[in-house]
Amino acid sequence: MKKKRVVSKRKRKKAASLAISVILISAVIIFGTVYFVEKSVSNKEKYRISGIESYESGDYYEAINLLSASLDESQLFSEDMDLDTKLYLADSYMRTGNFTSANTVYRSLLATDQYKNDLTVQRYTRLTEALIDVSGGSYYDESIDIFEEELEEGNTMMYLYLGLCYQMTEDYEKMVAMYDKYADIYGMDSFMAYQISTYYMDDDKNDMALSYINEGLSCDDTEYRDRLLFNEIVIYEKAGDYSTALTKLETLCTEYPDVEEYEKEYTYLYTRLNPDTVPVHTESDAEESSEG
Repeated sequence: MKKKRVVSKRKRKKAASLAISVILISAVIIFGTVYFVEKSVSNKEKYRISGIESYESGDYYEAINLLSASLDESQLFSEDMDLDTKLYLADSYMRTGNFTSANTVYRSLLATDQYKNDLTVQRYTRLTEALIDVSGGSYYDESIDIFEEELEEGNTMMYLYLGLCYQMTEDYEKMVAMYDKYADIYGMDSFMAYQISTYYMDDDKNDMALSYINEGLSCDDTEYRDRLLFNEIVIYEKAGDYSTALTKLETLCTEYPDVEEYEKEYTYLYTRLNPDTVPVHTESDAEESSEG
């Protein structure tokens, strides 16, 4: 007859504890696996790939949105990928003229072990700092050196910023040379046309000034269009053609009303042609306009 084995209460308790431990360990493993998978697989790479595609197609604003979204995604073991994403992001900011944001990204790269001694990142950090200064109307002695070094690297956009530097230092011949080189590559804009035409007007080279005025008025950019038109009017006035100047000024005042400088010029030209007639734009009109 078989002898019945009796399992002690202590052994049963130990077995139950062991079973619970196994269940808990299994749960931890399962949840850990789920967490690992979630953190290892995200939209980070999807956003990054789309961002790089936008960058390569020249849609830099969309690239900024997508690359930033990639960096915002949390994913394990993505540090190296994020650093490379930041390089694309910084250059996208550069290409949209957002030099402050570009500088912030480059500085964040310099703070890492991988890029703290990287000469290219150091170079672009200095460049963005110079661009921030010059775009804000400030100028430092090293700015020209930085832009010339960048130009030697093949960045022809630097012709524009060298022109700005020479404008601020009142080296107008070099300013014209830089703006012309920039325009040969990227086309003239109203700002450069206005600056160059003003320079030639001050030098009594009105024919040269008119050629730049016409070039500036024919371009798509219209930010300085009224200043170009006013320069043209001043040239006609200097030539003694008050009738043409006044006719053009009437159109300018209609298109750009309440500009005190234009209204005063209108008063002057009107009285030159009509000395015994009260002008349309009087001093009191200008005062009322400024008060309103």
